[in-house]
Amino acid sequence: MSTFGKVNRGIATGANDFFCLTKTELKEWGITDQFVVPCVTKSRQISSHFFLEQDYLSLVEDGGPVHLLNVQKTPVESDAISRYIRHGEACGVDQGFLTKQRKYWYKMEKRVPAPILVNVFSRNKVRFIRNEAMVRNLTAFHGIYLHADYEQDIDVLMAYFLTDICQQLLSRQHREYGRGLKKFEPNDLTGAPVVDLNILTIRQKAEIVRYYEQFRTAELTKNNALQTDSLNALNHLFETIIRKV
Repeated sequence: MSTFGKVNRGIATGANDFFCLTKTELKEWGITDQFVVPCVTKSRQISSHFFLEQDYLSLVEDGGPVHLLNVQKTPVESDAISRYIRHGEACGVDQGFLTKQRKYWYKMEKRVPAPILVNVFSRNKVRFIRNEAMVRNLTAFHGIYLHADYEQDIDVLMAYFLTDICQQLLSRQHREYGRGLKKFEPNDLTGAPVVDLNILTIRQKAEIVRYYEQFRTAELTKNNALQTDSLNALNHLFETIIRKV
């Protein structure tokens, strides 16, 4: 994987209850959109291989704490944010293990949204998610970023991540806990074998993307038969390519 991209852990806030706010909390504190960014905080918030903007908006309307505090300027130029920071200090948030190590305890690490997310823990298949909503992710997920030269192949790589052969190769990389619970660290994924994007022809990439788009449409429309057929086609394509190598 390191040939084509990198894997970063999710954002560690040190106090999710304070830093991740609901729509109602934003209104109560008078915090405007310029001081928050969209985020996902828990693996159960994403149930599909594709996370769309409408999925994020549904989390917002359902009262999810999916607005990550994003204060970048100091001194703070907002009365509402200043009040919220003082509230955090009154609750001892600034004395947490992570927060007290920061120069400004309330400032998050800078991280651009990852185009592909992957669950840190899994019991069966490792689940990769195409982050079409381009939201930030906390530590329930790792983020996969492609190097600039390969960004145009993001859907080809995502298609590979959906396949059985990817799951088989990944089975050598994980750390296993009790009752079949698997955990992947960023280095486990960075060192994982992936299809060589450099050897794929334009025709092969086009065919992969065609079946990938079929799979995406089928999953979003809950067309199980088409989803199975598309995934079978992707399995066959990648197995053929990898066996030839």
